[in-house]
Amino acid sequence: MKNLINKIDHDDIDKVVIVAAVLAVIMAVFIPIVMVMLFQEIFFFDREQWLLSRPDLSYIVVIASFLIVPLAGITYFFTKKVWYKRHPLIGGGFVLLLMLLAFPVAYMGMMHYYYMDDEGFTYSPIASLEEEFFPWKDAEEVIVITSEGDSVASYEAIEFVFSGGKRFELEANHEVFTYRQRIFRVIEENGGEVVR
Repeated sequence: MKNLINKIDHDDIDKVVIVAAVLAVIMAVFIPIVMVMLFQEIFFFDREQWLLSRPDLSYIVVIASFLIVPLAGITYFFTKKVWYKRHPLIGGGFVLLLMLLAFPVAYMGMMHYYYMDDEGFTYSPIASLEEEFFPWKDAEEVIVITSEGDSVASYEAIEFVFSGGKRFELEANHEVFTYRQRIFRVIEENGGEVVR
């Protein structure tokens, strides 16, 4: 085993680092969008939900996780002189540990989502891996944030205010815009107020 380890060449490790970095950059462009949507649809979708969506930050964090790999490669090459003095496996092991950091970061991004059903609003924040559930009966108001430009007002965001002071602002994307009337109706039926 020791002879096999001693036969490992610096060039072999360099090639592996370069290929991994290039593949990660290519995948960072295409894979996160599909990966986040599929992961969340498979693990969090339920027939009872009428809206399952993910904030833009979830995509950004997953893209950043892919970019950890080339950053680890760049770190490896900047510190290559240190690794030359020691065995090449030390540098390879170090860069591998940095690259493995991409997995928990990607998982954290994929766990950032929200969904709505007839019972309430469920939100999984980026900093936590646990969902927070807020029943519609606890919703005090929904604030519609609009932007006005050239005499035409458009939805910019919708903010939920729940009892206890908890607030959530959702960007008015296509899905939220599609379900806005249902959101307003459910909150008004449960005693909340819609502020336009």
